[in-house]
Amino acid sequence: MSIKKILYSLVFITLSAHSFADDEVNKTAFSIGLGIPYGVVGINISQDVTEDVELTAGIGVFGWAVGARYYPSTETPQFRLSGIYGTNTIVMVEECGFAGSSSNCTSEFKHYEGMNFGIGFGPRGNEGGWNADVILILTRGNFNSDRNDMESEGYEIDADEGAIKFSGGYSWRF
Repeated sequence: MSIKKILYSLVFITLSAHSFADDEVNKTAFSIGLGIPYGVVGINISQDVTEDVELTAGIGVFGWAVGARYYPSTETPQFRLSGIYGTNTIVMVEECGFAGSSSNCTSEFKHYEGMNFGIGFGPRGNEGGWNADVILILTRGNFNSDRNDMESEGYEIDADEGAIKFSGGYSWRF
C-alpha cells in the first residue's frame, strides 16, 4: 500500500467521521510516538466514530498502520483494546561479497505487514496526554517463509522476532 493511498484513506475517514458523528463524540487526536501504531517512529491520527470507538492510522519512518480502538471504560486516561494492521516486522538483509582482500557489503530492509492486537491506555474526550500499549503480533505476512528460505540458503538470521511489542506516544485531542 502506498503512502499516498494511506493519506487519502486517512483524510476520507476523518472527513466521513466529522460528517456523521455527534459533536460530543466528534474528536480527532494527533499523536507522535514509537511502535507499530506509529509506523515504528512517526505520527498517528485517530478519529472518534462513536463514544467508545475510534479509527486510527499512522505513518512513520519504517512503515504504516491502520485500525480501530475500543474504549470500554469512561475513566480518563482510558483502558483500550486495539486491532491494528500494518508494518510489524522489519528485517535488515546484508549481503557481502569479497573482492581480493576487501569485502563489499550492501544492506536493505524488508518490511512485513500483519494483524496486531493491543491492550493499553490513552486519553479521551477533550484531554491530550500520554498513551501506551502492549501489542501482540498475530500475523507477519511472508516473514516465516522468507526466514526459512534464507536459512536454507545459508544466511545467518540474527533477529529479535518476539511476538510482543510496546508502543507509546503523546496525543493532542481537538
